[in-house]
Amino acid sequence: QLLRDAASPAAGYAPLDPAASYSVATSDFQGKVAGGYKDIFAPAPVRDTGIADLRDVVRDYIKNHSPVSAQRDGRMTQGSAEPATLPRTGGASLKVGWLGVLGALFVALGWAGRRRSRVQR
Repeated sequence: QLLRDAASPAAGYAPLDPAASYSVATSDFQGKVAGGYKDIFAPAPVRDTGIADLRDVVRDYIKNHSPVSAQRDGRMTQGSAEPATLPRTGGASLKVGWLGVLGALFVALGWAGRRRSRVQR
């Protein structure tokens, strides 16, 4: 969350209130496709503003203003906090592997029980 803006230090930013509702603007890619982000925005209603996709705006700007140059303006700084531990994504979880093992065990037990009942007859 943004707590300081170098361009406007007197803006008076405050921590987010967990009980409040907020409106968030994002690109189509981040809101609907990007890993992690789509999960954050999934429960929220999406409102299409009718504005062109960000990728189209950036592409058109570069096409019409090439070459493009950039300079640092101090708005981004390196924080000192340790990065948060992110949830594991992608791949099969350990629980799914154990389900396979348990499934194979139950099949084997069922096969052995059925064979045993045939032998006892």
